[in-house]
Amino acid sequence: MLAGDEAVWPDFPFSNDTFSPQGSDECLGEALKILYSKINARDKTPGATRLQIKEIAIAFNYMQELERTAPRLKDTLGQLADLREGIEGLLKTWSSTDQMTAHVLNIGIQDFRSAQGLSKKELRSSLMISESGEPQWPAALSGLESCLLRGEELLIGTQGSGDPDKPDLGGNTNLYVRLWGHPKGNFLRSCWAIFEEYRPGEANSSIEGPAAEFARQVYEYATGRWPDDDNAGLERWIKSTARFFKRRDMIFTRIKEVGAQNLQVVEELDSEETTPRTRKILETRQDDLKEEWKSLECKLDDWMGELTAGRIREEQKGRVTTHCMRRTALP
Repeated sequence: MLAGDEAVWPDFPFSNDTFSPQGSDECLGEALKILYSKINARDKTPGATRLQIKEIAIAFNYMQELERTAPRLKDTLGQLADLREGIEGLLKTWSSTDQMTAHVLNIGIQDFRSAQGLSKKELRSSLMISESGEPQWPAALSGLESCLLRGEELLIGTQGSGDPDKPDLGGNTNLYVRLWGHPKGNFLRSCWAIFEEYRPGEANSSIEGPAAEFARQVYEYATGRWPDDDNAGLERWIKSTARFFKRRDMIFTRIKEVGAQNLQVVEELDSEETTPRTRKILETRQDDLKEEWKSLECKLDDWMGELTAGRIREEQKGRVTTHCMRRTALP
């Protein structure tokens, strides 16, 4: 991630037919059957679930296209450098502008205002001109130039080699994958999350299990191709995703244990039979439990960040806080 902050997640073009599901409604129906096989009819919401699965399919198709067309790091750095050079040239030319050029520019500004029907205030806002008539955009461009330079440095340092002279890592590296995770990993994460909503506790790492079968059906619905025939290699992502969600379960289990232990300590502290010496030991124990609780909360936040960012693989951990879970602090 750049500077430890979240990468801005790409906007998914849900209304763009280019990335719409390529499979049949029959594939979607099979996926729904897997979800609903152990749910009472009154608890089913097929309309909402269909929309969820459709959005996963569109997002997957879009992410695969972004991965396929992702630029090399050196190409992105080249565009950033071109922007900086353009800004530098414009600012240099502006600083050497003579009075005649400035006069002609002012005539053009007034004509622009008349043609657009703008008030003085609207004109100043549109062209970034102060009330005194001084242009403010050179300062803004100078700031933008600094941001571009900082962006280059961060990109080289966090996603490249760290060497400005040879920034590209080389090999089969993909800038999109490094920033947002692999499309198939993100896809499996989304499928897993929906499966757990309807069949909690049943997802596992078995490539023949119901969660894996659900993911295969959604894959065919998204791409129009059965994953095994498509050499999709979903098996490795299924196992990776299962480990990812198992880590969350272990955190939740320990949170429950810490909460139960803390309640027991509170009860003993409230007891009139507790001696001063025991009370001191219990208070120390309670402080330790609260510290562990905070640590577990951080681990859960990290897990949620990875879930939101789609960063299934351990070597690509991210910390994004767009998804929040309500938790009750220890008493």
